[in-house]
Amino acid sequence: MKRWLASGAVATGVTLFLLVAACADQPETGGGSEMSQPALARVNGRDITESDLDLAIKVMSYQNPAMANIKTDEDMKQVRKAVLQQLVSKELLYSEAQKLDLKDKDKMVQAGYDEVLARFGTETAFMESLKERGVTREWFMKELEAQVLIQALVKEKVRDQVTVSNEQAREFYEKQKDKFVDKAKVHASHILIRVESDASDDKKAEAKKKIDSLRERALNGEDFNDLAAANSEDPSAQSNRGDLGFFPRGVMVPEFEKAAFELEPGKVSDVIETPFGYHIIKVAERQDEREVSFEEAKPRLKEYLKDAIAQDMLGKYIDSLRADAKIEMFME
Repeated sequence: MKRWLASGAVATGVTLFLLVAACADQPETGGGSEMSQPALARVNGRDITESDLDLAIKVMSYQNPAMANIKTDEDMKQVRKAVLQQLVSKELLYSEAQKLDLKDKDKMVQAGYDEVLARFGTETAFMESLKERGVTREWFMKELEAQVLIQALVKEKVRDQVTVSNEQAREFYEKQKDKFVDKAKVHASHILIRVESDASDDKKAEAKKKIDSLRERALNGEDFNDLAAANSEDPSAQSNRGDLGFFPRGVMVPEFEKAAFELEPGKVSDVIETPFGYHIIKVAERQDEREVSFEEAKPRLKEYLKDAIAQDMLGKYIDSLRADAKIEMFME
């Protein structure tokens, strides 16, 4: 079901900007180097340069590791052409968005920045991430402001114009009913004692002895999650106390998955060995596969359809902006 209800996110969240931006302005250099570069494209008099394109592709590569698989010059040439077209579209949208009377712009930009910091944990970590990408905080804030304006424009001109009726949602649901399935899941906690792949026999024996002891304590009635918080070597154990929540098949490594799905609720597993080390598992509850009703699916389904329609409308809206703009392309 979730694969059908994943939002197209036409008005994409600014919190994801650093990872998802496909269109990025060149950072300020202070030396006027952009002026000396030949334009790859010109949109209503505004040049898009080689640096603009290189930075956009660099930012994209962080979001899409598959770009590292681009091997041939011809493939990269096609990527650069496609990204350049995205930069042109972004410039058109930004130019139009600047005409908006957005009274809460500063608050929206600050909120976006605060959300980004929350994702990175600390401002230091965020600044390190910017440094790795070769951009400055000043550039990021300028781009974040542009992103906020573009989102407001898309919302006003496109997404707010879309309505999805219950009848449209029902029709889609009936045609794709076999996809609206909530897969079987288990709600499990685990305790991990790590064993490196090159660990000596003595190290493995030491880890095995420790996990055996923890299993015995769990079987004797000690709280499993207390044991996990105090002893598990999973990095998240202190915050989640070993609780992995619900997960379907296909998420965990095979050895772990098999044990979890075979375990009865309330029981503690035998010791399981995976590439991470030794685990013990306790299942809290399980959910069988079930069909998701239309009424349950409807809210997210309508949002999904609204995004799909808006995405198509956005393309047409950009086409209309292109028709009224003076666009010159210089890339061969």
